[in-house]
Amino acid sequence: MVSAAQSAQIWQASLDDVRASFNPLFAASRQYEQQLARISTAEEMGAINAREAAAARVAAAGSLAPAASGLGGKGRSAVGNNFYSANIAAQGFDIGVTSAMGMNPLTIGLQQGSQLVGVMQQMGGGATRLLRPSARAFCRS
Repeated sequence: MVSAAQSAQIWQASLDDVRASFNPLFAASRQYEQQLARISTAEEMGAINAREAAAARVAAAGSLAPAASGLGGKGRSAVGNNFYSANIAAQGFDIGVTSAMGMNPLTIGLQQGSQLVGVMQQMGGGATRLLRPSARAFCRS
């Protein structure tokens, strides 16, 4: 017997399949998310090291470029923002998984922190742009 949760997952997957057949950007984004999940799994298993995982994430990000190339300026910006959001979410997932596995927080910071800083630099401005408003708010209180 299929539970309600399983039934909902099956229904959502079928909706996503139909949407992907009509929306190439959605299809590319979906494929990218699946690739990020496979990379994280491979890294957690020890099949690839952190450098190989980072290179694989960059290569996976390149898969979004052809889908975005047909969009106008605003579309490209949205794709870039979606990519950054997806990348940051993947890093957050990696941080959660590695901390749940009992990895040393310093090691997690070194592995994931450098990747997050790289995303921030791609967004323009790096960590300074993100942290400056936080520092101002902290200093005011």
